[in-house]
Amino acid sequence: MLALVLLGYLLGDFNSDRDLLIAAAVAAVVAVLVAIWLRPGKHGEDEPGMFDERATRRAVRRGVIRTAFVAVVWVVGASLLLNVASWLWQARGDRRDHFAEVAGYGFFAAHPGFRWSGPGSCCNTDLRWIELMLTLDPKVASPLTQTSELKLRLDLRGRLRDPPYQTSLPKTGLDAASLFPDKASLRQTLDSLPASVVATAIVELRRPLDVSSAYELLARHHVTYPDSGGVAVYLQSRNAQITGSTTGTFADERVSWPNPAVAGFQSWVKRLHASDNEVLDGVGLPSVGVLRSIAERPKIYGFVLDRAPPRRLLRFLADPRVSMVRVGDVAYNFSGQSG
Repeated sequence: MLALVLLGYLLGDFNSDRDLLIAAAVAAVVAVLVAIWLRPGKHGEDEPGMFDERATRRAVRRGVIRTAFVAVVWVVGASLLLNVASWLWQARGDRRDHFAEVAGYGFFAAHPGFRWSGPGSCCNTDLRWIELMLTLDPKVASPLTQTSELKLRLDLRGRLRDPPYQTSLPKTGLDAASLFPDKASLRQTLDSLPASVVATAIVELRRPLDVSSAYELLARHHVTYPDSGGVAVYLQSRNAQITGSTTGTFADERVSWPNPAVAGFQSWVKRLHASDNEVLDGVGLPSVGVLRSIAERPKIYGFVLDRAPPRRLLRFLADPRVSMVRVGDVAYNFSGQSG
């Protein structure tokens, strides 16, 4: 039982009967070895002698002390051995750097509602996992938004422990983005907004664009460098059918990238392995195979505007290359900054 509990503590939950059976078999082998080690020795029968109560008490006392000492030594020795073995396992090859790259970029590729803050701070190594720290800055219209920290932990079996879809992520303006029935009603709504407000919005393109055309479209509506470098883009259409092995809560999310320079997305995908599927699923992305098919000929199907004034949204809405603008949250622009 102790061996089974220890395996569960180190390796995490057993998601299948096969994993549980393997752990039970390992625990049974340990139990057999311990039983063999503790079996009573064979000693010759001696003639019974005189009972010495004081000697018996001293012998019992020495036995208790020796047993406690041996137990402490075993616990300390086993703890040191497990820590060394875990560190060697976690540090093998480029495991830590690869996890930081897969999860750090992957999270923001699955969640364009957060501003890109870099691949994250990596990596704290514990007995049971490698920990990556991400700073989350949600894209909302209000300038009073607060950042938060997200810890992504890779366990010994190469799975995310408590992945993002099992945690409470901060709400972003994209969570409130709604689709108006037609452009006329959206135009009427935007016309009614004062010039002192800004909004988070998703611009859906009528046809996918290549990188140069996307930059030209943004520049035409006065979104230029360096602001254009922070515009997250969608690499799938809004009605894309996700295929592959993804089964997580975010399985229906579109693949995105933190900026229109999708050559970075292609370079990132080239470094992915089939063994990364569980981590990708944990952060909300489809399988490596699906990402590779997108990276072969990447196109931009839409992008996210952060703190955009109503007039800018109206200009995008009137552009023939734009099919629709989905407006999220709206707030007064106290800071005077717009994206």
